Amino acid sequence: MSGSVIQEKVAKLLSRQNGKPVLRPIKPLALKNDVASRKLKKGEATCVTEMSLLMACWKKNDFNNTVCSKEVSVFYACVEKGQNKAKGKQETQGRLLPKEANTLLKRFPNLSSPLSCSEGFTELGYYNGSVSQTDSGSSCLKWTDFPDYMLQYPNRGLGDHNQCRNPDRESNPWCFFRQKSGAIGWAYCDCHQGEARLVGGSSNKSGRLEVYLNGRWGAVCDTHLTDRDASV
Repeated sequence: MSGSVIQEKVAKLLSRQNGKPVLRPIKPLALKNDVASRKLKKGEATCVTEMSLLMACWKKNDFNNTVCSKEVSVFYACVEKGQNKAKGKQETQGRLLPKEANTLLKRFPNLSSPLSCSEGFTELGYYNGSVSQTDSGSSCLKWTDFPDYMLQYPNRGLGDHNQCRNPDRESNPWCFFRQKSGAIGWAYCDCHQGEARLVGGSSNKSGRLEVYLNGRWGAVCDTHLTDRDASV
């Protein structure tokens, strides 16, 4: 399914006017705030648009349209309030005062957070590994199925693949997947999928072999395990 078709379906889904698209591009907000500006330059915050807000809200609320429609309304109310105040003070149109800028950053944060998986992350904190399943074992969908998300987070590893990523700097990499009902959902990915360990031995080179799969450690029950098996 092409990006334009997906965007059209999303627009119709959100519309309350007989399917008339309600998505509209808005100019990036210039945050008149030294702290906010520094965070933008460092990549610790991003300009919020209607689509980026919706994608983040859907991800957080399991595609609950009622909740996310309210989030969008609150977002625009906050923006309009800030812009009206700015106009009253003869500020440049589209800029927000420090108070409004901080309100937006607090309500719609995209700040870095501690990462719980040590391997596969770049220096900037973005996961760039090859895991392509959720922690429950579901296969991830390709990021190209979500073009608006790719536009919102450029240069963060999203592309024509289904490998887990954390473009929004979540604590763990995640991906979108198709639920049994056919609906689209999202879930965290397991960085330790396929990892092996030895337990119960007298040294770090002996013990029972266990493999981590689908969120559980399971023992390999084979009394004739050789070096050849271990090297696979």
